[in-house]
Amino acid sequence: MPLDGTTALSALRAAQRSLDVVAQNVANANTPGYTRQRAELQSVSGTDGPLRSQIGRGVQAVEVSRAADRLVEGRLNTARADAGEAGVLAAQLREAEGVFGGPDTGIGVALSDFFATAQTLSARPDDVAARETFLARAEVLAADFRGVAGSLGEQRASLRLGVEDTVDQVNRAASEIVQLNDEIRAAKISGRNANELLDRRDQLAGELSQLAGVSTNEQRDGTMTVRMGSFALVTGSSARPLTTDGSGGLLDAASGSSVAATGGK
Repeated sequence: MPLDGTTALSALRAAQRSLDVVAQNVANANTPGYTRQRAELQSVSGTDGPLRSQIGRGVQAVEVSRAADRLVEGRLNTARADAGEAGVLAAQLREAEGVFGGPDTGIGVALSDFFATAQTLSARPDDVAARETFLARAEVLAADFRGVAGSLGEQRASLRLGVEDTVDQVNRAASEIVQLNDEIRAAKISGRNANELLDRRDQLAGELSQLAGVSTNEQRDGTMTVRMGSFALVTGSSARPLTTDGSGGLLDAASGSSVAATGGK
């Protein structure tokens, strides 16, 4: 085939590969966790010999890369961790506000009534009606305190269950990241494309950031290390499952040592 024909054919093939990548991007425009891809093109050098053969021989698509920015992804995960923590705190405060009531309802009113009747009784200690009113207000206040204590106990139990559910989600995500680490490392060794695997792993890292405020670091072999502060949740092909201490605290399931959450839910 003449040289110019080879060059033209390479251009058509590279254009077709680029169109395939565009089609993939369009098809996955609404896919959660998908990262836009692009075809990386590279000119084909000529060969030794006469001047004509030294002219470049067209273009080729050498790989399909992800349009991912690690710095931006890291900042986004930090924001996810902050948002997860703020969301849980806001929900707890709303629930506590419902337990104690507003300025015109709830235990605040009972306290005001109690102190008002106490002041009246101190001014008229021999007044039988004042005594009866004081005792009645004291009973109402005591009942309200018991109700608040019960509601706070229920809230505390609900929080413990929430922590246990979060720990289960963290452990499942960590296990899946380990599996993806193995697959991505194998793909890198064999030269296969691992873009979809990387997308899924980054999606899981984002979920872990929202759940537990983790930080991530990609290693040279393609695996991802996931940490909660100084605790290594995922390292290469292994994960360290978490458990709870029964009161909402986190423990390393293997050693029983305490693990501090650095953010998230």
